[in-house]
Amino acid sequence: MKKQVIIILIAFFFKAAVFSQSCLPQGITLNTQEEIDNFQTNFPGCTEIEGSLNIAGTNITNLTGLSILTAIGEDLYIYDNNNLTSLIGLNYITTIGGDLFIFRNDTLTNFTGLGNLTTIGGALFVNDNNILTSLEGLNNLSSIGSFIRVSRNDSLTSLTGLNNITIVEEYLDITNNDALTSLEGLNNITTIEEYTTFFGNDRLTSLEGLNNIATIKEDLTFFNNDALTSLVGLNNLTTIDGFLCIENNDTLTSLNGLNNLNTIGGALKVYSNNSLINLDGLNNVTSIGGGLTINYNSTITNLEGLNNLTTIGGSIFIDNNSGLITLEGLDNIDPETISYIFILSNHSLSNCDAKSVCDYIASPNCNVGIDYNAPGCNSKEEVEEACLVSIDANTKPEFTIYPNPTKNKLFLSSKNGVTINEVTIYNQLGKKVLHKNRIFSSIDISMLGQGMYIIELFSGGTMIREKLIIEK
Repeated sequence: MKKQVIIILIAFFFKAAVFSQSCLPQGITLNTQEEIDNFQTNFPGCTEIEGSLNIAGTNITNLTGLSILTAIGEDLYIYDNNNLTSLIGLNYITTIGGDLFIFRNDTLTNFTGLGNLTTIGGALFVNDNNILTSLEGLNNLSSIGSFIRVSRNDSLTSLTGLNNITIVEEYLDITNNDALTSLEGLNNITTIEEYTTFFGNDRLTSLEGLNNIATIKEDLTFFNNDALTSLVGLNNLTTIDGFLCIENNDTLTSLNGLNNLNTIGGALKVYSNNSLINLDGLNNVTSIGGGLTINYNSTITNLEGLNNLTTIGGSIFIDNNSGLITLEGLDNIDPETISYIFILSNHSLSNCDAKSVCDYIASPNCNVGIDYNAPGCNSKEEVEEACLVSIDANTKPEFTIYPNPTKNKLFLSSKNGVTINEVTIYNQLGKKVLHKNRIFSSIDISMLGQGMYIIELFSGGTMIREKLIIEK
């Protein structure tokens, strides 16, 4: 009896070994329904393909012959299957060591059949599946080792199926899905390690679904999303390590949704958004690591959403914004962080005396191009003149600053006896070199070297800015 038990156990373990083993280290391509139906006969006990599995054939209608498989060691490619309506048959696959590519399957509507898949070691690529409506079937997928690209799926309305993904190890690319209306399905993603692109999704109206993303490690681009009206859905995003590009979104009226963003590591470009009214939504951005480009936005009238921006790492390029009338909003940028300023072809722009612009063009090494704007901002000389004029000539106190040029002492007076609350002097680089509160008659400036400076006087809510020449 004991001997019989041992024989039975040996037979059981032998059978288990036969039906649970790796195989096909070089991978395999299955091009016909017959090859799929005969898979278990041709490769008995093969449950884990060590190499890649390619499934591509015009007469393939089902994958039930592959129901023995539990893992793919490298890539799984499912492509050019014009009659495949379901992925049932892959139900027991839990891991794919490489990429999962599903593309050009004209009759596939969802991914039911991949319900036990939890891990993709490489990328998820879903492309050109013409009647695919959702990613349902991937609901247990929790780990992707590379990028996610969902592109040119004309009937895809939802990304539901990706709900368990929390980290995208490389980039997220959602492009040219003409029926996609929302990003529901990306709700649990918190971090994207590389760039993020939303391009050419013509019916995408909302970014709801991105609500938990706090960090994008590289670039964020919104381009040619014709139905997008706001960026609401990115409310928890605080940091973009790369650039932020918002371009050619014709119905975008607001940048609300970026309200918690405070740092952009690269450049900020807002280009050709013809319904965008202002830059509200960027109010908490304090630092841009690259340049600032605002161009071809015909309905923007001011830049006040950038009021808290203090540093940039390059140029300011503002051109062809036909409705822009003022540069208010750029006042707090440190001029020492600006490399050059171009203000061109803004045909309604007459008010260019933002403090940062004034301080920058006062420096001897400034690099500017100012032309083809409205009178008052039609040349560097016009802007320089505006920078030296009171904000409101009709209500300013009549301050007198003398002598100018001066050497060691500067005298200040007001015909109306108004107290001067603050005096600030900047050098030619826009750096603050002297600051005094409640000045009554004079200031000692003997510590300042010879050269040209800008002096600002504040009284109540009024400020006057003038050139100051110090001679030694």
